[in-house]
Amino acid sequence: MLSTGDVQGGLRRLEALLRGIKYPGQVDYSGLSKGDPAAVLPIVSFTLTSFSPLFAEQLMAAGLELTGKTDLRFTDGLYKVMLRDVFHYKPVLTKQQFLQWGFSQRKLSMVCDVISLVVQRHKQLRKVRSRSPRGASVRTAAHVFMSCRTESGVQAHAEGAGKPPPPLVLTLYEADLPGASASDL
Repeated sequence: MLSTGDVQGGLRRLEALLRGIKYPGQVDYSGLSKGDPAAVLPIVSFTLTSFSPLFAEQLMAAGLELTGKTDLRFTDGLYKVMLRDVFHYKPVLTKQQFLQWGFSQRKLSMVCDVISLVVQRHKQLRKVRSRSPRGASVRTAAHVFMSCRTESGVQAHAEGAGKPPPPLVLTLYEADLPGASASDL
């Protein structure tokens, strides 16, 4: 996480990360420095859905869809599923703050963290893919995807030789249940 108040440092770190993932779009540095959600969302969307075909494949195998959503639905998916359930990451901003103008330093820090987590997971999936035989089941891939984590974010899951992986389990939170209101979040 970046130190508070270091927007220029956050922009430099983000620029380096975007070069690393070969971000193809135009970056609105002025909007990013002001905390414009319209400048942040395309970067996060590219990182989660387009940067890594392996990562996107694993999202689909786990039943997670983030493409073709409104900004609010995309952010809901980002917070509920991606950050909480996949990366076990506690965002520094609420969903409402993320979609408002302002909070530029915290948004930059969060976007940099998301990019770093996805890059780390991509490297891990690439390593797992290179070790596994062609035609490995989607369930195995989804299991590896969902079970990879440590206190720092990601850890390779060691499968026993010849043993089927344990079933994929996603935790349901009360806020995910039907009838839960936005104020319950």
